[in-house]
Amino acid sequence: MLKNNYTFSVAPMMGVTTPSARFMYRLISKKAVLFTEMIASQAIYRGDYDKFLKKNSIEEPVVLQVGGSDNELLKFSTNLANKYEYQGINLNVGCPSKKVSQGRMGACLMKESDLVKNCVKTMISESSSEVSVKCRIGVDEFESYNFFKNFILNVSDSGCTTFFVHARKAFLKGLDPKKNRTLPSLKYDYVYRLKKEIPHLNIIINGGIQSIAVRAATGDTYRLFEGYSGNASDREFRVDSDGTVHADGAYASSGGDYAEMFEWKDGNSSSEDRVGKTVVLDGNQIRLSTSDDAQATIIGVVSATPVILGDAQSEKWKDKYETDSYGRYVFE
Repeated sequence: MLKNNYTFSVAPMMGVTTPSARFMYRLISKKAVLFTEMIASQAIYRGDYDKFLKKNSIEEPVVLQVGGSDNELLKFSTNLANKYEYQGINLNVGCPSKKVSQGRMGACLMKESDLVKNCVKTMISESSSEVSVKCRIGVDEFESYNFFKNFILNVSDSGCTTFFVHARKAFLKGLDPKKNRTLPSLKYDYVYRLKKEIPHLNIIINGGIQSIAVRAATGDTYRLFEGYSGNASDREFRVDSDGTVHADGAYASSGGDYAEMFEWKDGNSSSEDRVGKTVVLDGNQIRLSTSDDAQATIIGVVSATPVILGDAQSEKWKDKYETDSYGRYVFE
């Protein structure tokens, strides 16, 4: 069975990830994994399933998301997912909608992990593609890390290894579905901790993601790219979402100290220390700015640490170079 690469996935959203929207998304990205809107297994069984499930091959890879807790209905839906050649089927255990809960679907099922485990086990036995689960980190008063972890562990006994986790708990009462997408606060640390403690499971974080990469566990920036040499503790290269680039002893920049890359118009024959001063471009050279220069013409500020040398400000390279009182590297 082929497994999908979920590095870049578009989450299932009611009224959003429609067939026409998925067609458009595929024009934007050839490799993103797309999801259908959630479709109730009961609706698939009783309704016009061809209308619900028919898709254009250009959408692929696309995963069918279903809601429900009846084994027979989920078995029926899974077999249709095979028939319509979906690249996966996902059980929704995260939707907080009152209507969905009344149908014994969505986030309310987090309170019944044994039922979810049995449902997923049935789906896996019928599916020719990967079966996954979408859930929250908790629901109502069940909000501890141990509750979340035990839910995942129990459901994973079904044979499911892929979980999409919206990193906030669901309120089944008091908040409508829209507010449940932003309240309460996200707890990414629950998901990071779970992945660390159960590394064999494929855990995909969801909720509040503003970039193709996942928010770092200890800050507000994203790791857009990381490179290692051999093992996870030996990071050699990193690019953050704020434009900062880090490399082992070679290059580290937070935006580009362009002023350092040009010759001075006056030659700076006296080797004047111009750290902290603004400069403008004059032909192919730079000069100190004056009050007559428009602010928009200023191209940079002379830095204590020229960008091309790198500041070794983080990771294992921090404090690698000796610096003077201004933070400039000492090469003598």
